[in-house]
Amino acid sequence: MPLRFTFAILILGAVLLAAPASQTQATPPKAAAPKPGAARPAPQKKSSPRASLKSTPIKPTPLKPSGVKPRRATPSKIGPRRAAAPPRQIQPSPERYKQIQQALIEKGFLDGEPSGQWDQRSIDALKKFEQSQQLKDDGKIDSMSLIALGLGPKRTPLPTSPLPGAPVPPPVPQN
Repeated sequence: MPLRFTFAILILGAVLLAAPASQTQATPPKAAAPKPGAARPAPQKKSSPRASLKSTPIKPTPLKPSGVKPRRATPSKIGPRRAAAPPRQIQPSPERYKQIQQALIEKGFLDGEPSGQWDQRSIDALKKFEQSQQLKDDGKIDSMSLIALGLGPKRTPLPTSPLPGAPVPPPVPQN
């Protein structure tokens, strides 16, 4: 795009320079009559830069391909099609509800046996638990509540390797 713009400016400039001078040119004001005994000023030459230039037609040079392939409007512009994402869990399964209810029973916020049904009794127990943990007490199962209940993601610690030059702890005796 900048190359085309520069080329257009060059052509426009050449056309303006090659244009004939206007018929109504302003005439310079006449000098006052010289005083006797005063030095005469040197006569001024009447020449303009346009008069000295010859008007030659400018031939545009054809643009050569620069090795860049022209862009095409193809479906590849949109990008590759992605496979549909796996369906997300809309609500927990009854087994998961039982796990959550069991954790609430163990922490003392729910009485009875886990039923696997998320009812008002379970919501109230979760709200009380969230209040005690200083979480948002909306009674909705979210990641923070699950982590606080101990039902969050299971993380295994990374194996640690001793640093070079660090003392090696003695092996733990097994009984």
